[in-house]
Amino acid sequence: MKDSSIKRLYYSISEVSRLADEEQYVLRYWETEFEQLRPQKNRAGNRIYTDKDIHVIKTIKKLLREKRYTIEGAKEMMKTYHPEIEDAPDTEPLSESEQSATMEVSSEEIVELIPAIEPEPILPANVQTTTIHAAIETLSNHASTNSSLTKDDLRELQDVLRLLHSLLS
Repeated sequence: MKDSSIKRLYYSISEVSRLADEEQYVLRYWETEFEQLRPQKNRAGNRIYTDKDIHVIKTIKKLLREKRYTIEGAKEMMKTYHPEIEDAPDTEPLSESEQSATMEVSSEEIVELIPAIEPEPILPANVQTTTIHAAIETLSNHASTNSSLTKDDLRELQDVLRLLHSLLS
């Protein structure tokens, strides 16, 4: 059984969309309009929201939906916004509906989040990254000039490809 008292560090856009009761495209649009809303992205390029981001979203939503500010008016109001001073929503426990919304995760969302938790592959100490870079540069140069590769170039590229394949297997 999951311990609901464990605080999560990051939420996906679909989770935040459910928590804020806003469509994902609206959240992405708000990122372009409000400088205070800048969620990080994981290595796969997916947005990962913190509690602070969720608080910013709830504040923007309150200004736009409840207080009926225009985007420009809400931007003005957000200029004085300081999340460290405001009462953050994470100081109160999540409601049951918010908890269940964060618990419902589809397999697609899990696949989206995997790159954020997978460790970076580490090259063995005996592998010279300069060799890999040199091989890639050789290939790039020949591709851009449409010249043919020498047998030595091909052997070097094959060695690099074998090495990369063994590291990724």
